[in-house]
Amino acid sequence: MNDVSRILSAELLKLRHRRAAWVMPSAAAALSALVSVAVSYAAARDWVGVPSGFFTASATIGYLVNAAGIAAIMIACFAVSGEFSMGTVKPAWVRGVSRNAWLTGKLIAAAAATVALFLIAACIAVLVAGLRYRFTALYENTYLVHSAARLGGALAISTLLTVAALAAVTASAGAVASVVNRSGTAIALCIALAVGLGVLAVFEPLRPLLLTSAITLPFEQMNAMSKGLPLPLEWPDLVWRSLACSGAWTAAALAVGRLVILRKEITF
Repeated sequence: MNDVSRILSAELLKLRHRRAAWVMPSAAAALSALVSVAVSYAAARDWVGVPSGFFTASATIGYLVNAAGIAAIMIACFAVSGEFSMGTVKPAWVRGVSRNAWLTGKLIAAAAATVALFLIAACIAVLVAGLRYRFTALYENTYLVHSAARLGGALAISTLLTVAALAAVTASAGAVASVVNRSGTAIALCIALAVGLGVLAVFEPLRPLLLTSAITLPFEQMNAMSKGLPLPLEWPDLVWRSLACSGAWTAAALAVGRLVILRKEITF
């Protein structure tokens, strides 16, 4: 068993003995159900959107994306900085576990946990939307705007793009956490950086480069499509932009995190 597999096994073993193993998925499911009911109620009264399964599902998931981003930050920071603050990283490093493998294993476990929570919330949103409305084609009078197959494919693509963005958030939070030895401080720094990126999004030339855009844009596009509005981007352009942005942030964050970890002294 290589070092990464050993770290992943250790993370899984720790998760099995924590309340978070069932509390966090239950909370994600409950929050998704609550938001889904609220969105469907508003759509039925024409307050927002249209009364359809695709809009209800995509709007619900769109609202939950930011919460998933915060969850990714918290999980990654606790996974990395938490080991520093508690001193539990010392035995692993002293026993010869590769530092790169240690960080990689931690981030893979954190990303898997984040994606699992997001997919649970997404599945609940789809389930509630399907119970409230049918997933039917979108018509304007008798004119077919979008078929059900096209809307379903767009929903799946948006979900996958968001998963890639959440992995990038996890890697970026891990890079920050590798510098800071306190989980709370690392989380605060990550949230401050996220707010700063959100402010920079007002500048159109910078928007394609920002990770916050890669997180929010897929379901903004899906929401517009489910309402029959003009799309901000063509889907191939959106896919390319989102994957390129998420991939670049992931690669840069992993490079920074590994560089910091290799130079870090075991003095904590």
